[in-house]
Amino acid sequence: MSQDHFSLLGIACQFDIDQSLLNANHRRLQQVVHPDKFVAAPPAQRLYAVNQMALINEAWQILKDPVTRAEYLLQLSGWQKPGDEQTIRDPGLLMEQLELRETLADIEQAPDPQLQLDKFSAQLAQLTLSQIQLLKELFEYNATPEKIYTAIIRLKFFTRLKHDVNRLEEKLEDLW
Repeated sequence: MSQDHFSLLGIACQFDIDQSLLNANHRRLQQVVHPDKFVAAPPAQRLYAVNQMALINEAWQILKDPVTRAEYLLQLSGWQKPGDEQTIRDPGLLMEQLELRETLADIEQAPDPQLQLDKFSAQLAQLTLSQIQLLKELFEYNATPEKIYTAIIRLKFFTRLKHDVNRLEEKLEDLW
C-alpha cells in the first residue's frame, strides 16, 4: 500500500509545515528502519528495510524544500507539471530575472564588491522569504494550480540565483 510523503513522515498535508517536526519524524523513522538493524534478518527483511529507508529519505528530501514540496502538493492534487521546454509567459517575471541577473553580474566590477554582494544577498533572502509566504497563502486560499506554479517558478529562480551568489562569494574570497 502506497502512502503520500506527508503521511509517511507524520505531518499535515499542507505547504506550511513544521520543519522541526518533519526533521524529528525523519530521524525517528530512520532509527526504526535503518538497515543496520536488520543485518542478521532474512534477505527479504533486509531488502524491505533498505526500500523503506529510501522511501523515507526521498519523502524527507521532497518535503524539506519549499519548491519540491509545492510541486509535490500540486502533483497530489492531480495537476500535471508542464514540461521543462515550456517558456515563462509572464513578462514581469522575465524582466525581474533579467534585472537581478544584471545586478549580480555588475557586482564583480563594483568598487566594493563584497559589500554590494552582501546587500544583494540580503535583498535576495527577503525576496525568497516573501515568495515562500506567497506560496503559503496561495495554497491556503486554494489558488489555481497555474498561479501556484508561476510562484514556484519565481522561487526556483531565486534558489538558482542564490547558488550564483554563493559562487561569486567564493570567487571574491579567492581574490582576497
